[in-house]
Amino acid sequence: MLVILAVAGFGIRSLIVPSTPKEVTGYTNWDKRVVKEMQTLPVQDGGRVKPFQTLARRYMYAMHGDREMKVLIDGEKQKLSATAWMMDVMFRPKMADKLPSFRVDNSEILEQVGMEVKSLRDRYSFDQIRPHLTQLQDSFETINEQVKKQGQKSLSPEQDQMYAFARLLQGYHALKNPFILSDDAKKSSGFQNIESFFVSNLTQMERVKQAGNDKMEIIGVLDGKIVSDAIMMMGIRDFGEFSKLIINPTEGEDTWTPVGSRFAKVARPNYEAYNVYADKVTELKKVHGAPTNANISEFFADYLMIFQSYTEKQNKYPKDVIEELIALDKLQIAFSSGDAGKQLDAITSFKKKYENHIHFGDEGGHIYGEVILNKMSYFNNGIAILLFAGILLIAMCLCLGTRLSKILYWGVFGFTSLACLFTVVGIAHRSWIMNRPPIGTLYDTMPFIVGAGLVLLLLIEWIHKKGIMLGVAICFGVAILFLAKSYELSEARDQMDPLVAVLKSNYWLSTHVVTITLGYMGGIVAACISHFYIIGRAFGIIGDKETRIYLTKIVYGMVAFTLLFSLIGTILGGIWAADSWGRFWGWDPKENGALLIVIWMLVILHSKLGGYIKEIGLHVCSVFGFMIIVFSWWHVNFLGVGLHNYGFTSSKAMTNIWVFYGMEFLIMMVGMVMALIAMEQQRSKKRLKKLEQNGSADLK
Repeated sequence: MLVILAVAGFGIRSLIVPSTPKEVTGYTNWDKRVVKEMQTLPVQDGGRVKPFQTLARRYMYAMHGDREMKVLIDGEKQKLSATAWMMDVMFRPKMADKLPSFRVDNSEILEQVGMEVKSLRDRYSFDQIRPHLTQLQDSFETINEQVKKQGQKSLSPEQDQMYAFARLLQGYHALKNPFILSDDAKKSSGFQNIESFFVSNLTQMERVKQAGNDKMEIIGVLDGKIVSDAIMMMGIRDFGEFSKLIINPTEGEDTWTPVGSRFAKVARPNYEAYNVYADKVTELKKVHGAPTNANISEFFADYLMIFQSYTEKQNKYPKDVIEELIALDKLQIAFSSGDAGKQLDAITSFKKKYENHIHFGDEGGHIYGEVILNKMSYFNNGIAILLFAGILLIAMCLCLGTRLSKILYWGVFGFTSLACLFTVVGIAHRSWIMNRPPIGTLYDTMPFIVGAGLVLLLLIEWIHKKGIMLGVAICFGVAILFLAKSYELSEARDQMDPLVAVLKSNYWLSTHVVTITLGYMGGIVAACISHFYIIGRAFGIIGDKETRIYLTKIVYGMVAFTLLFSLIGTILGGIWAADSWGRFWGWDPKENGALLIVIWMLVILHSKLGGYIKEIGLHVCSVFGFMIIVFSWWHVNFLGVGLHNYGFTSSKAMTNIWVFYGMEFLIMMVGMVMALIAMEQQRSKKRLKKLEQNGSADLK
């Protein structure tokens, strides 16, 4: 159990940073009604439609390391939700810059750029980082060149952390100021909003008509309009995250296309046409000089040819793009007003305008259901409940043999069952929102293994009522759920985004993937029980023969369980591979890992039946089986080879995996030493018995 507790401890350590709230001066809270309304605004992100709240939680978790932010406002402790934080970043960037948005686990990377730090792990605001942006950018560019030449694996841990931190800053900057029309662009172009930009062609024609035969005035009007359009096109930024608020699929297409992409498709060639126009006008002025009354006729004739060439290269903006840009602009203006009433009206109007577009194929039907999922936080609550059950279990152990221990036993059983319920319901809720079976990614396997494992362990405990399986269940559940949280933080992405094409088969996801994952679960549960056996026997906690036999029988049964599901899952995987790739078996690392599990479980069962391993040997082999399962489940995702490349992960966990292997090896060594001691004791007993028998014969 030492390894399980160590994994849990590592997970807790990796997720905890100093929690002292930071003082934020001049902060104004959003109206609660506005935040509530905004969190259900549908957005298009990661290939699916989701609530704005989910998008905000993803970015906040990646940057801040949590899904809420504790701050001091006027001396009062407050919690900012992810939605409120995201609204600050997008609509009140100057205020957002004061917030402690960035979690830094190794502050030495900030010291390298001359920043003063107070502790190794802390959170910092953008205002604190701003004076050192130039040095950070220089460091990033140097590291980025190394990545291009040698790959990211060539980076030292400090370089890797610097690289990741700089990319987070870039992401934050992309979220800031996503306004459709910047203040500078308004002043330079003369357009006060997007709508005036798109109706300016009509104004231009009116001014040309009013100019009559005044060629100088006509040139001024036309040139002024072209320059203003160019300034506007530069002022309308690449929308970034803001364009995700539009969920209108392009007519006739089967894929979502952000308004930013559709605008850029027209704006880029138009801007290129402007550059050509500007160069030609410059050349024209070199030939004729600036237009005057003396040269206006020649200048005007040549200018009209340049203007005609420019207009021929201009593309018209689609009607839906114009409407969406105007809608975004109005939403921005409302949020910039600071008036809660206007903000609520703008959000409501925006939702109403696009409510018919969120049901695209099987997308976007669970906006409110996903908000409830975020609120329930099933897996976090499951961890909390299991930890409380662990405290009750310790109390139960301290008063064994009393009436109170029996009450506490049922308390532990009840709370562990409640944690199991939370986990299972959370898995089902996610599956409903994703509209697919519960397992499709590496992250999905972790809560599923916990849910299935808790059900199995509670069933065993219900039958035997010895209390041991409750301890196994608590440590097992806490460790893997913390592992899931740590992995989610390292990946920093939405774990419910659509799967790659090869995995979009609900039939195979619900047969092969579920079956093979149940095989993983069986082997992990067996290994957890073996940890209890080895450590418990080493420290004299498990001494009676009855308990040892009880644990050994369960592990033997779990090994058989693992063999059954791993074998069926491997065969189903081969059939799926033949269907998808045209071959049943290709010695892919993932396939090899599954085969190794099957072979090792067969070795354990036959060795036990043949008498080659006894009680302790079975548990040592079970621990080694755990290492094989982790290789197949996790390690192959870091190898970067094989057709199962959809499972590759960028998580920096390889060091942790090797540490895990080392700890498991130590547990095995403890078990092997115990086995040798037991064998020597058995030989001593036999020799003593033989001596006693010989002595009795001599007396006769």
